[in-house]
Amino acid sequence: MGKAPGNAAPVGRFRIASETIEARRRSDVGRLATGGLHNLAGSVVGGVLGFAIVVIATRSLGPSGAGFLFEGIAFLSISSRVLVLGSDVGLVRSIAAHRSRGHTADVRQTLVAALTPAFVVGALAAGVAFVATPAIAALLDRSGSGEALVPYLHVLVVALPFAVVYLACIAATRGFGTMLPAVVIDMIGKPLLQVLLLLLTVSFGWSAVALAASWTIPIVIALGAALTWLALAIRHDPNEPAAQPSRPARNDFVAFWRFSLPRGIAATFQVLILWLDTLLIGIMASAHAAGVYTASTRYVLLGTFVGIAISQAVAPQLASMFASGHNDRAGALFATATTWGIAATWPLFLTLAIYSRTVLLVFGSRFEEGAGVLATLSLAMLLSSATGPVDWVLLMGGKSGWNLLNTASALAVNVTLNLILIPRIGIMGAAIAWAASIIVNSAAPLLEAWLLLGIHPYSLGGLSAATSSVVCFGGVALLIRAFLGDGVAPLIVSVVASSVLYLGLLWRSRHLLDVEAIAAAVHPRRWERRPLAAIRGSSRSGAGAWR
Repeated sequence: MGKAPGNAAPVGRFRIASETIEARRRSDVGRLATGGLHNLAGSVVGGVLGFAIVVIATRSLGPSGAGFLFEGIAFLSISSRVLVLGSDVGLVRSIAAHRSRGHTADVRQTLVAALTPAFVVGALAAGVAFVATPAIAALLDRSGSGEALVPYLHVLVVALPFAVVYLACIAATRGFGTMLPAVVIDMIGKPLLQVLLLLLTVSFGWSAVALAASWTIPIVIALGAALTWLALAIRHDPNEPAAQPSRPARNDFVAFWRFSLPRGIAATFQVLILWLDTLLIGIMASAHAAGVYTASTRYVLLGTFVGIAISQAVAPQLASMFASGHNDRAGALFATATTWGIAATWPLFLTLAIYSRTVLLVFGSRFEEGAGVLATLSLAMLLSSATGPVDWVLLMGGKSGWNLLNTASALAVNVTLNLILIPRIGIMGAAIAWAASIIVNSAAPLLEAWLLLGIHPYSLGGLSAATSSVVCFGGVALLIRAFLGDGVAPLIVSVVASSVLYLGLLWRSRHLLDVEAIAAAVHPRRWERRPLAAIRGSSRSGAGAWR
């Protein structure tokens, strides 16, 4: 009996430490769930609006007319992503770090260091591109002289510096630990205004200049909203502000761009992978083929919004954890984010792969030839979802050089296969090239994070979500298609039957999936009343079970 007090102390300390770890895990996962749900809601709305833009353009302008518009948008998207020079990711990482130390003055200084070069470079590039627009249009439009593209490009090029600064500003808002401005401004407000202006333009039969303006005017308006929010956020930051920056402006400038420039080059490669195939199809095939290909790939990009929502929510948390040396917490959060991504996206990608021809009918019968493209890319995206936000793990860990190497390799594979396959098999060649680059850009960072950082995204929860998805939206869907055929009615039956079974399986595995954290984001008061003991069992079997 005399030894009992001596043994009780270590046990008590262990219990306190365990409860502290569990409380931190609940906080980390809860913040991810809250930010992820906000982002997801915005992404769903933004994805639907973006999809509506494609539907309006394809049905109003036809494959060739839509192809010209898509090529112009692709040019602006590639150019702005290139010219932001990685300052978007750099701002998320830097602002999160500055605020964790209470250095509000450093936030202002970093914003100046980031936005000034981005705007200057964007303006210079816009001037050069405006003068060279006829030559650029002729290059992009192989089927003609490029005259049809010139009015689109003139308007889009003028908006280039504003688009560049906008990308940096909207990313900077996430560094403040909130997803609200990005959701309201970027995911809902901007695309909603683009849809309304595009509808107005096609309804009145206005010119190509108006069509391009319907895309660019909302960007300028959204930039004004983002700048206003940043100014107010800095003025009313609850953190204790520092009177002066913690280091000279020159040192801050050098440190910021030392990290951001490699990421900028990597982002250039990523956006080239995303849009280069559309441009190459227009150059090597036709605007018609570019229109069919772009419409076919929109479904796949719709699915990526879930991953983007989770990644953007998890990035500031990862930056803080790596900066404070909490790699174990970062790994557990990485696993949870990956599990949720698999659970949300695999059902969609499997359905798109199996019913690719049917879902493309929304664009019109002339777009059915893109069914193979959609099926190929949907299967490739299963692997991408299974690696979770691994790029952000590397970036928030300060490994922008690794990210650059990975994206360079993926781009090399993409370009090589595009040049070889597009002349031979057209848009299917572009799909194969993109799928191959997706595989490279998923496997390489996964191995680096696992072998070099000691962090991986896999857990029993992820395995459960993947297995349930394959059984329900793979096996059940294939059986229904085999008996009922391929069409709208079989698709509806398949989605309903698979969803009912899938939700049942997810509910049985709810403790593995950290469903409690998602419920907490919806009903935070109910979560706060739950004791730690009530969820301790789920933490032992959930996202960190393989660690």
